[in-house]
Amino acid sequence: IPNADKAFHEKWYDGRDLLNIPHPFRAVILGPPNVGKSCVVKNLILRADPPFQEVIVIHCDPEYTQEYDDIGDVEMMGEVPSPDEFEGEVKTLVILDDLEFKSMNKVQKKNLDRLFGFVSTHKNISCCLCAQDPFNVPPIVRRCSNLWILWRGIDLDSMAMCARKAGLKSEELKE
Repeated sequence: IPNADKAFHEKWYDGRDLLNIPHPFRAVILGPPNVGKSCVVKNLILRADPPFQEVIVIHCDPEYTQEYDDIGDVEMMGEVPSPDEFEGEVKTLVILDDLEFKSMNKVQKKNLDRLFGFVSTHKNISCCLCAQDPFNVPPIVRRCSNLWILWRGIDLDSMAMCARKAGLKSEELKE
């Protein structure tokens, strides 16, 4: 039985650019400051084919950040909107950048849970979460994400723990 609210899902095909990730995707991009997390997101935006028609950035300081000024028309927000605020009419990318998850109130945590768990696959939305600490990523984001990019941190013990949680041995991580 065809699923009407998933008709927009894209597929991999031969010759598809590796950074043209099939929409909708849920990505977690983790690493210390100034390693290129936002640059990876911009590359995903540039290589999307068909392109994203709407880009929403949810940032801890939406008035002051200039990281996404060079990608055109972007809607900036300071909080995760309620799931019913997403229309799902056009191909959309939601970027969650530098949010402080520990200080989120209950409503914000619920909205984040619904964004990654339901809205992303049923309302034509891809999500990218950029953060510095892999251990503060909310459980729903860890469970639902299908793309992980992890930069080598300054603490090799934390990298080894991430590798173990992903089922890798320390030797494999070094490779």
